[in-house]
Amino acid sequence: MDTNLYALLGLSPGASRVEIKRAYHAQMRRFHPDSGDERADGDHAGRLNEAYGILSDPGRRAAYDRMLKARIEQAGGHLPARRSAAKSPRPVRVARPVYLNPIAIFWLLFLTLLLFSPFLYAVWWSLP
Repeated sequence: MDTNLYALLGLSPGASRVEIKRAYHAQMRRFHPDSGDERADGDHAGRLNEAYGILSDPGRRAAYDRMLKARIEQAGGHLPARRSAAKSPRPVRVARPVYLNPIAIFWLLFLTLLLFSPFLYAVWWSLP
């Protein structure tokens, strides 16, 4: 295993179990093959499952942390971590102004006058 599981999930090594679970579910929503996303990748989802399996179990996580610490010391204090694809910013949705449709206004006025014309006729001729 040559990847840093914490970096794979986008976490720091001191992350809590709740943070690990949240990060796992967020990553799986993005990379699961059934998600319909263009970045969906079954291999990446498999690596996420493996990472979550190790980091969610306290015994396996402690063993992984010891192994990671040894790799860091062996590398001279710096362990390069491969990160997953950078998250692209979501496009900003701008509200479009609502314009009054002139054809809709015409039909609204026409039908209103058509429906209420007997009433208006009666009121008009009853005035003194």
